Amino acid sequence: MSILKLKNPLTNNYQELKRNILGTEFPWIWTNQHDGVKEDSIYDNFPIYTHSFLYKPTGECRYPKETDPNCHIFHAVVVEIMKYNNIDIEMIYRMCANCAHPTGKNIPGPEHTDHHFPHKNLIVYLTNFKGGATCCGGKTYDGKEDDIITFEGTHNFYPPVDNRRVVLVATYTEFDNRIKK
Repeated sequence: MSILKLKNPLTNNYQELKRNILGTEFPWIWTNQHDGVKEDSIYDNFPIYTHSFLYKPTGECRYPKETDPNCHIFHAVVVEIMKYNNIDIEMIYRMCANCAHPTGKNIPGPEHTDHHFPHKNLIVYLTNFKGGATCCGGKTYDGKEDDIITFEGTHNFYPPVDNRRVVLVATYTEFDNRIKK
């Protein structure tokens, strides 16, 4: 599966979540994307701001953990988007907002997968910016405000060259229609 662009229904829940995240009182955590990226790497482990709504299963913890009281609004947005695009989701494993700023280097962040089990990624672009392409499977996508993409596999992204790149990220699995009752 390469990068697939989805339609955005622009629901009231989506507009509310977007206003909240882009507002002046939204809390962000400054973090490195990934540990272990070497200085001479073709990747730049540039820091980003992140805000978790649903923290992914890790280590011995086999289930996601809700980390924001507004997780239900993000969940509603994901469900609305998927229904609008005729995608039948089985499980959501992670939901967060990420914010990247220009770095001056324009070198992509490290390639990674979000989980060590089969899953798909959903990215919703909340701001307009130049640069900041999402890369997966040899394809790139230059997102614009309110665009939505889904993909699976190893991926990374470039920092924006202007403005801030604010996105919603969710990971999920779909029902297998062959076994669905």
